[in-house]
Amino acid sequence: MIIRDWVINNARRFPEREAVVSRGVRYTFKEFADRAARLSNALMSLGLGKGDRVAMLDRNCPWYLEFYFGITQAGMVAVPLNYRLVGREYSYLLNNSGAKAIIVGPDYIDTINSIRGEVRGVDHFISLAPAPGYLLYESLLKAAAAEAPDVPVQENDLAVIGYTSGTTAKPKGVMITHKNIVANAVNFLVELPLGHQDVCYSPFPLFHSGGYCVMAYFSRGCTQVYDDFELKNTFEVIQQEKVNFLFIPAGALLFLPGFKDSDRYDLSSLRLILTGGSRTPVPVIKQLFDIFPRLETIYDTFALTEAAPLVCVIPKTRRMLTESRITESSGPECYGVHVRLVDDMDRDVPPGGVGEIVVRGDNVMQGYWQMPEETADALKGGWLHTGDMGRFDANRHLYVVDRKKDMILSGGENIASKEVEEVIYEHPAVADVAVIGLPDEKWGERVHALVVLKEGMRADEEEIIRFCKERLASYKKPRSVEFVADLPRNPSGKILKKELRKKAQEALG
Repeated sequence: MIIRDWVINNARRFPEREAVVSRGVRYTFKEFADRAARLSNALMSLGLGKGDRVAMLDRNCPWYLEFYFGITQAGMVAVPLNYRLVGREYSYLLNNSGAKAIIVGPDYIDTINSIRGEVRGVDHFISLAPAPGYLLYESLLKAAAAEAPDVPVQENDLAVIGYTSGTTAKPKGVMITHKNIVANAVNFLVELPLGHQDVCYSPFPLFHSGGYCVMAYFSRGCTQVYDDFELKNTFEVIQQEKVNFLFIPAGALLFLPGFKDSDRYDLSSLRLILTGGSRTPVPVIKQLFDIFPRLETIYDTFALTEAAPLVCVIPKTRRMLTESRITESSGPECYGVHVRLVDDMDRDVPPGGVGEIVVRGDNVMQGYWQMPEETADALKGGWLHTGDMGRFDANRHLYVVDRKKDMILSGGENIASKEVEEVIYEHPAVADVAVIGLPDEKWGERVHALVVLKEGMRADEEEIIRFCKERLASYKKPRSVEFVADLPRNPSGKILKKELRKKAQEALG
């Protein structure tokens, strides 16, 4: 199976059912299939063919899913771009990917115009709204045929190049095949009770691996509602569209309980929440069950772009909360995924031990675009080396201990920043927290906590440190606490700790 089969099958099975709802635009599955086919044929009429890369730069918009499906059903490769970058970063991504065309949203025309002279291979600039020097997207589609092109596409053909955030070096282009995306869809649909009657709302950025997840829900025939995250809008959409399933980044999820007007909305349709990027603290889970009266299950995940992205998922139910059975685990491996924990020599660690999480399955990437050495290192021995450290419990549920690079070595002791964060999260005044290691002459590194307080709440450094000392071994407690307005996160909700370490060290001089 390849991913264009979903478009064809849904148009046949549910022609009049709504496929996409976004920013006031609504397409049925039949209309969506026609538009995706028109995009394929329009690009082919411009001379593009199988294997050519086509980039997209816009926020979540009504045309994002047809970009993924329209590009890939013609055997071309979709290159979704992070809309939060600046001009020189787009120059790198476009030149590195070798994109021959780019589709640009109206808010980004000036940015792309500023780098057109630096981009070597882009022959076709296409705009979603009228703009001088650009082909108009809707005009191209109107002139093209609505029948899917007969292009031979195989499951191991490249479908998407999704770039990493580039927090450690230049962004890496993660090569995702049709087979990877189909395997990810199978993993999701085995784990989640979704049917074609469900309405899925996603404020997850679609340029990220969240886009592959939305494609998975599309494969089931679910109606896709998507937009950028905005707190009030999330509650309005749930009420208006009678949303059953909310797919939301961990960073955004933390804000839902703080919305004071939630009781003004009819939220009775929502029964499932799926989140990723970091674990959901138990106090937040309790608040979510209080807000959404018919919410059945909150699914926490362990996922990464290189695994397209799902690796582990665990359901957390209202009953589990009542019986105090919610743990900090990420659950067992998904259907079709296998996980091991290894030491630096790639040997399995003993039961109960901590090791690097390595992953194998049909969902694992083909490699990094034009980076053979990095690919060989990441896929050493046929296993994806995630850079995350973890342990298994007796039920083989995975506990992600920390990023390998985020472990803190203080006074000869290894300290997992996540363990300290989980304790600080329990403080009633804390809304968000990140723990990092900073240089220390005596201890090598010291534990430093950056804390975001809830609106209207107060706490000081001494109080946070004392709170931790009562709940952790003394050497694990923060030695300093900094209060901040917010924490930087990537699109999947993961806190950008490298950025925090850099700022903190600059402040130290």
